[in-house]
Amino acid sequence: MVRALWVGALAVLVAGAAVVVAPPAVGAPAQLPGGSPAAQSGLWVVARADGSVVRSSGLTWLNRSSTGVYEARFGRDVSGCVFTASVGDPGKGTVPPAGLVFTAGGHQSRAGVYVETKNSGGGLTDLPFQLTVDCAGGDRAVAEPGGLVRGSATSFTRFGVGRYEVVFRHDVSACAYRVTVGDPGAGLVYHPALAFAAGGHLGPYGVYVETKNLGGGLMDAPFHLAVHCAQDPRTGYRGSAVVDAAGGLVRGDGVRSAARTGTGRYEVRFSAAVESCARVASIADPGNGLVYAPGLVFTAGSSLSTTGVRVETRTPDGTLSDRPFHLHVDCGKRALSDENISVLSLNLQGTDSSFGPWRDRHGRLAAWMGATQTVPDLLVLQETPASKCWFLGGCDPKDYEAVFGLMARIESATGVRYRAALLSTGPSVEGWNPLYQGRAVLYNPQRLRNISPVPGTLAIGSPYDSLSLTPALRASYPCTNPPAHWAAYCARVDSTTRDTKYWGPHWAIRPAAFARFALVERWPLAVHSVDVWDVHASSTAPGPDYALLAQAVDQLELAVPPAPGGRLFPPVLAGDFNAARGDIDNEVATGTFAKYEIAAFPPGPPASDDVVGILVGEQRFFPARFAAAGTHTNFLPSGGPGLCGDLPSRWSDHCAVYTELAPTP
Repeated sequence: MVRALWVGALAVLVAGAAVVVAPPAVGAPAQLPGGSPAAQSGLWVVARADGSVVRSSGLTWLNRSSTGVYEARFGRDVSGCVFTASVGDPGKGTVPPAGLVFTAGGHQSRAGVYVETKNSGGGLTDLPFQLTVDCAGGDRAVAEPGGLVRGSATSFTRFGVGRYEVVFRHDVSACAYRVTVGDPGAGLVYHPALAFAAGGHLGPYGVYVETKNLGGGLMDAPFHLAVHCAQDPRTGYRGSAVVDAAGGLVRGDGVRSAARTGTGRYEVRFSAAVESCARVASIADPGNGLVYAPGLVFTAGSSLSTTGVRVETRTPDGTLSDRPFHLHVDCGKRALSDENISVLSLNLQGTDSSFGPWRDRHGRLAAWMGATQTVPDLLVLQETPASKCWFLGGCDPKDYEAVFGLMARIESATGVRYRAALLSTGPSVEGWNPLYQGRAVLYNPQRLRNISPVPGTLAIGSPYDSLSLTPALRASYPCTNPPAHWAAYCARVDSTTRDTKYWGPHWAIRPAAFARFALVERWPLAVHSVDVWDVHASSTAPGPDYALLAQAVDQLELAVPPAPGGRLFPPVLAGDFNAARGDIDNEVATGTFAKYEIAAFPPGPPASDDVVGILVGEQRFFPARFAAAGTHTNFLPSGGPGLCGDLPSRWSDHCAVYTELAPTP
């Protein structure tokens, strides 16, 4: 069956189901101080205490594995970077209870950052935090009592227990410093400590750092230090402020004012809106003195202005107390040229037991995601069971049991709570014991958000036959009789229409399911999902009509034009093409898919049918900001004598295809 995932501004059409990832922008990005758009490079995340992501840049996913323990995964190797963090409310709420935050390299991947949050007594406690990652450019250092571990510093001096100086290549006396206690590798911080900074005691090229225990006594501890001096037009808006204990603004970059609003309470105003940014602060002397009274610092958005940041400083036991601090605001975004969309497409083979019970087969997919710590942005699934009920009574599976079971297993394995954009089924099969199954599209909400139109806002007339093609917007199989223990999962299905228009097996004779996504961390990228079953010119056609499929993509592109700025990528077709690899090669070379290139298809044998694969449109036919190509492609499950594993390990009768669609020049 041809299912297409159509990423249309990045359009991904899932053969057998269609999904499209679309346009890069909803308008031109606002220019911020420093002369760069708000969507440039940057790695940071703002998270709630429960591990859910509020906003981010460059983040792939965040997992809370236990109380006060988190791991953030980014889209690149960050093992050579510097990690600084603050406990802070992600919005404009109250500053959380007194707490501490510590960092280290990822425990599961070199692309990860390990984070712990603790109460003022050192016990693990869930707290909201804001994390920034500095990898290149600027001044940064990771050090332990024995010396420098990495970074751009030129020298390191340990004056005594808990007292250090880090020296850089130029004068940093007019800069802002943020410092976090953190392991230099991928270990743990077993003994909670506090870190403080000040201007260099050996000269203007240095930063003085102290580390202390929770009682205020000096103690040796490893730390991560980042220095912000001025705007870098390549990285987006990054402001800083150095404020004394009385609320006086000593210096900064892109900052307009600072004021003390009460004991231990301050308001800092910048020259641009910072409500969508990360805010990290450190207790630090504004000059080159000492921090005699240790303290904690917390951040939150301002309730008075979008350009403001609220800061609270406290004693280690949580009492509000005036303290000097350095504040850093990071609004930078990872460059679009570094962006990618990861897609895993798989025909789930319904409830067939040829390769083992279907629940076990679905569990293998989740287990692979957990073992490899691979979290695709999109899971494009075909032949997904919606329900099967027996004539004499009883249902197995019940409504959405297969989808919710897979989502639950993935959450257990990775910590990521996928959502279902749709589960579009055709009319029931198997006669007296009706089975409903079709195409499901699951997405990682830490990376994508569903911005599908509401019902009634889109209609497409069919040029293919006398019947009208009208996508059923946000339409899925009704979630009316799920297993009781997963009933709450119905709220994780995005569909808003739950009537008889939940099926979409034929472009020519049935409504098609439609969804659209946007990357949560930036303005430009949207995803449309059009689900198509067998693509026949008529219900009696002998096989897939790829011409109809290609026309359907073109038709939808006309009905849903790219937003201002155009597509990010050309359309992508992904799914079960129900054809031999050789047929697809021919269609791409001279046939219906001549506008496309192969992004990911199993290499052979050429005569094998039911191939699941991915095509990507050519930029000359589909104007887009970037051309796209499949990278890091894998056919799964790998291993064993066959291309997709030995029989006991197979996920279905099809190979799964995983690829990362990346921009190309």
